[in-house]
Amino acid sequence: MNTIILAIALISGYLYVTRSVSARYIFKRSEGWDAYFYVAAWGVLFTLIAWLFCSALSMLGLFRWAYNFAVAHDFLEADSIKRVFPLSPSDQFKFGDLKFAVFGVLSMFFAWACGKLVKWYTCSSEDRRIDALVKAVHHDSLESLLIEGAVRKFPIIITLSSRKFYVGIVNCPQFEHGKAEYLELLPLLSGYRDEKTLTINVTTNYKRHYIDSGIVGGVNAGPISLSDFRTLIPKDGIEGISFFDTDTYSKFKEKEEQDKQGSKALGPTFMPKPDGRQGVNF
Repeated sequence: MNTIILAIALISGYLYVTRSVSARYIFKRSEGWDAYFYVAAWGVLFTLIAWLFCSALSMLGLFRWAYNFAVAHDFLEADSIKRVFPLSPSDQFKFGDLKFAVFGVLSMFFAWACGKLVKWYTCSSEDRRIDALVKAVHHDSLESLLIEGAVRKFPIIITLSSRKFYVGIVNCPQFEHGKAEYLELLPLLSGYRDEKTLTINVTTNYKRHYIDSGIVGGVNAGPISLSDFRTLIPKDGIEGISFFDTDTYSKFKEKEEQDKQGSKALGPTFMPKPDGRQGVNF
């Protein structure tokens, strides 16, 4: 019997965490015993709820009344029930077996229904879905940055191990389904980093192409749309990700040579002081 209760708890927990957005995110990233205990924790919650519900029905006498009513009105046949039950090794039908079966079914039903309800509420609004993911990924700096960039529609720059880079708008990945191997990006700029200085050199301006071709604003009546330019970037090849502001980049680029010359004048005075404070003298 204890084994059956454990199985009910695990199944109930699994039914919930595979349907709730934030719970599925955490479950997909759990490994080993962490995943088992996470599922079991939710399962125990729903088995307790089902136990309390069934206990209330039993104390009110509704279990016995519903059984007698179903048998009296031919909704159930006593002989059929005897062939299905008992769950215990006894050959005699025990009413407790029926209540235990109802308890197990209700536990799994509550878990499934609650997971569906949470999923419907969360996914009925994109803001709520994103908010649920943001709360779930607060401990992961990379995925927090990607979700923030997707929500704000703020460009990010991705540098690959090949020194190629992309600047674009990240499409919010379905993190709740597990860790994606690829990052989807709508490119705005691309190019490469200098081999020695690692400064970026833009070779392709996608944004200008979108505007000149009339893709932005719906002027172009052709079959090509913005979604046709989305790019999948393998996460394994990414070396760095950060936000990218085009105005700030332009200002830095204008003063790049001046900054290089100025950096040569930095001497021993630009060093931490013994007390740990930054010492800067010009």
